[in-house]
Amino acid sequence: MAANYQNFRSPLRLASKMAFGSDAIGRWALMQVAATIALRPLQRLFARRERAIVKNSHHADDLPIILVVGGPRTGTTFASQLLARYLDVSFFNNATEIFSESPLWGTQLYRDPFAPTARLQAGSLYGNTFGLRGINDGFTIWNEWLGDDRYQANPIDQKADAMRHFFANWSAAFGKPLLNKNNRNLDAMQWLASELPNSVFVVVRRDPAQVASSLIAAREYVQGDKNLRWGLLSTDTESDDDPLAYVDRVVEQIQQIDRRIEEQLPHIDEKRWIDVSYSDYCESPDEFVRAVAKLAGNVPVRERLLNDEQVGAIPFRTRHQLSVDERSRLDTMLGGTPTLSHKTMARE
Repeated sequence: MAANYQNFRSPLRLASKMAFGSDAIGRWALMQVAATIALRPLQRLFARRERAIVKNSHHADDLPIILVVGGPRTGTTFASQLLARYLDVSFFNNATEIFSESPLWGTQLYRDPFAPTARLQAGSLYGNTFGLRGINDGFTIWNEWLGDDRYQANPIDQKADAMRHFFANWSAAFGKPLLNKNNRNLDAMQWLASELPNSVFVVVRRDPAQVASSLIAAREYVQGDKNLRWGLLSTDTESDDDPLAYVDRVVEQIQQIDRRIEEQLPHIDEKRWIDVSYSDYCESPDEFVRAVAKLAGNVPVRERLLNDEQVGAIPFRTRHQLSVDERSRLDTMLGGTPTLSHKTMARE
C-alpha cells in the first residue's frame, strides 16, 4: 500500500476506515505508510549501507525461491504465514517494505528477522500484516521488474538480470531460501520460472463462491463501491443499468485468474510447482508445510515447533455474507462451472 496508490480510488476514505476500524492491522498499515514517507529523506544513507552489505556478501544464486501465488482472497497470505513459521526460510517483511530502497539493510534491523514469533501471526487485512516482522508482499521490490500496476504483471525483460542479481544478493546476505507471497506474480509465473531457474510455485486456490463473496466485500471496504475493481485481473462495472453487474465482473475475474493458471502451468516443469486448495491446507497444515519443503528441495522444517504446537485442522474462514439477490446471482453465474482438475499437495 505504501508504494503505489493508482489502484485505490479513494485512499483517504480507505485510510479513515483503517484508522477508526476495529482491526489493529489497519492502524499498523497506516503507521507503516507514515514511516515509509518520513524516512524517504534518509534513503540515500540507507542505500549506502545496503551497498556495503552487498559488497561484503558472496554471490549466491542456488538457494530456492518459494513463490506463493493465487487469486486475491484465496488464502495466500495465511498460507505464507504458515510456511514462514514452520520452514527455515527468509522472507520480505514489513521492515523490508519501509526501507524499500535498502531492503537488505532494513530487513537486518532485527538480529534474527526470520525467527518464529511467540505465536503464529495468522491475521491479515487484505494482505496487510501486523508489525515490522509481519510477512509482506514486497510490491516495491517486484515493481522494479513487473511494473507498478498491482492488478496485472508487465514483465520488463531488460531488467531480468537485475532481478536475478537482487535475489542472489538476498540469498548471500541471509543464507536461507526465500519465501514470498504476491498474488500479482501469478500473472507472470511463466516469465518468472524462465528468468529465475531456482524458483518454485505454490499455487493456492479456493472455492469460487467463497472467493466471490470475499471479493465483493473487498470492493466495498477498499474502494467504497462494489462496482469498482479490486485485485488481480479485475475490471470495473461498465454500466449502471444492472445493479448486480458487479457480481458478474467478480465471477469473470475468478475465471480469468483460473485461465491464467491453466495457460501457464503446462510451460513450467511439474517438479517446480504444487497446486493446493485452501480447504486442504486448513485441514492438514503440517502436510502442506512438508509438501512445500519437499517441492523446494527439502528445505529444513522446524519439526520441534511443528510437533510442539501440534498443528491440527484450522477452521475455515467465511466471514462475508451476501444478500439474497447477490447469492442468487452468484449461484446463477457459477452454476454448471466445472471444477478445475489439478495436482494436490499429496502428489508424489
